[in-house]
Formats: sequence, structure tokens, C-alpha cells
Amino acid sequence: MICVNTVPGAQNLEDRCKGVSDGITKEGGKSTELPLPASAFGDPTAVAEAIKATLIRDPTINGVITISAGDANSAATGIEQASMTGKVQLASFDMDGTGLDRIKAGTQLFAIDQQPWLQGFLAVTMSDAFVNYGLALATGPVLTGPGVVDKSNIAATAAGAGAGYR
Repeated sequence: MICVNTVPGAQNLEDRCKGVSDGITKEGGKSTELPLPASAFGDPTAVAEAIKATLIRDPTINGVITISAGDANSAATGIEQASMTGKVQLASFDMDGTGLDRIKAGTQLFAIDQQPWLQGFLAVTMSDAFVNYGLALATGPVLTGPGVVDKSNIAATAAGAGAGYR
């Protein structure tokens, strides 16, 4: 598996790729980081071309995970252009509507959902309730994820996105 990092040097993203590598290595697999140059950040064509070239150079790669939803869209293009759809599984951190559609269609295995509503809005709402009204959490801590979105829960996730909660 390759972990595509379009912002090498950003610690949180380096940690994502390291976590992927640690997990896969523990299960007997192999993962390497594909660090792209800073000029590729935000350039879907550059990201897709780099992934396509990597897959063509190394036909043993059977998985691609990206650090963001936008990069997953580029990865899907790169996988398709390398004629490796069905052979190479795609996954991502974060998600967007296109990624949800790929999960529904079976062309993306999963997305790791950072659950921003829980991480941001819920925390602010609970803090406001505590400061302004003295309301305390019934339990602590409130675990906010991340969650994994795959075929088992894509319908509920898509419904939440359609209602504006994701």
C-alpha cells in the first residue's frame, strides 16, 4: 500500500501515514509513504499523475490511501488511468460526496471520518452550555471518533450528508 502525502513535513499528516504503515506492518503487509512535492498540493492532475506513475512502476501495489478527500478523488483518477481499477483498493482520510459515491459503488473501500461536527460544533455547544447555564456533561469524555465509513454504514452517512450534518 502507498500512503499519498501531498503535504510532507506536516506532522499530523506524517502521523496518518505512519499509523497506516504501523497497522499494515503489524498484520504482515507493507506500506510506504508517497511524499509529493509541495507544488503538487492542490493540483489534482499532478497528484493523479504521480499515483498513476507509481502504480505502473510497481504492479505489486494493491492499495492506496490518501490524506484527504480531494487527494482521494485524484487517486481514483490515477488508479483508473493506470488501468488498475479493481486491482488497487482506494481508501482515504476524510470524505466528500464523490468519495461517498465511490464507497456506495464499491470503488472505494472506506473513508476515515474525522467527524468534524462532533470535534468542533459539539464541543463549542457543550462549553457554551457549561459557561452560560452551568450544565455539565453527563459523562466524560465524549469520544468523537474518528469513525470508519464503509459499505456497512454508507447509507446512514450519505443521509447525514444530504441533511447537512456532515
